[in-house]
Amino acid sequence: MVKNVNIGIIGAGAIGCLFGGYISQVESDEIELNIHLYTREKCKKKISKEGLIIKKGGSTRKFSKLTIFDEPVLPKTKILDTNYAFTYLFLTTKAYDNASAILEYDDLIKKAKYFIILQNGIGNEDLIVEKFPNKKILRAITTNGALMEEDCSIIHTGQGLTKIGLISQRKGNSNQLKIEQEDKENLEAIKNILTLAGLETTIVEDIEKDCWEKAFINIGINAFGALTGLRNGEMIQNSGLKNLMECAVIEAVNVAKAKGVNIGKKNYVDLMLDVARRTSNNKNSMLQDISKGKTKTEISFLNGKIVKYGKQLNIDVNINEVLTNLIYGLEISNRIKNT
Repeated sequence: MVKNVNIGIIGAGAIGCLFGGYISQVESDEIELNIHLYTREKCKKKISKEGLIIKKGGSTRKFSKLTIFDEPVLPKTKILDTNYAFTYLFLTTKAYDNASAILEYDDLIKKAKYFIILQNGIGNEDLIVEKFPNKKILRAITTNGALMEEDCSIIHTGQGLTKIGLISQRKGNSNQLKIEQEDKENLEAIKNILTLAGLETTIVEDIEKDCWEKAFINIGINAFGALTGLRNGEMIQNSGLKNLMECAVIEAVNVAKAKGVNIGKKNYVDLMLDVARRTSNNKNSMLQDISKGKTKTEISFLNGKIVKYGKQLNIDVNINEVLTNLIYGLEISNRIKNT
């Protein structure tokens, strides 16, 4: 018997469309996939008419087995398929849009069996847990790179690994969500779907640890790139910048340890520097956001989160505090330029 699996992707920008497009081409004798993307009105019209274009290397592929909706604008004036129950509902907005996203998509989130947060940052699930205390929530992180062009086509800039796992601990509550055998099977199922889609995926038991690990890298690179306009490799060639990058990561590691996060014994400063070297020609996502004139970045869920936790724990987070406030300054500057 063929099993219907309904997958929705909220905030389908570059990464959301990349995942949605690749998932839509999965063929299996055991499952029938239905993929729904929620994206900007401009992209909805383009993709609905011409299909989703994904470019990788020298090749171009078109994906048409997608149902496209434009994102609602508060107050709710658009008709959503609110009766649709998704097996897996992905959230791929920028982390700073989480509050508005869960308000706008309240009905869809309530009806979804699993809600998957595919974002950078730490503590992203806190708002979701607060609003939907009984919802089965997964976190996913990926090192796949993607850019959306003006015509809403996607450039797959780098093949990577996706990690996924259940958030089992309720924040501020000693109760643990019980992970049933069905949850393990459904987690394995989405991992297999992503793998069949060409997105190498692994299940991890402690996804929080992996979210922090990726955050350490972003904390040491992103704000510095946004402030200097330098590519990753260019920053670490300057001894003064490199030292500040290292200090920002050390502060973040100290905060994680004080919070009791199991981060293991890796040298996260070395890991951050290694990533900067391997991606030496990259302009990081925060630099791209600032350069495009965007008035919001993910700083609050990276360095800003370290500042918040550090002050709560009475830990020195001076470098991250300076970085956070300087990025806030760039956001304000862009808002002024846009008026």
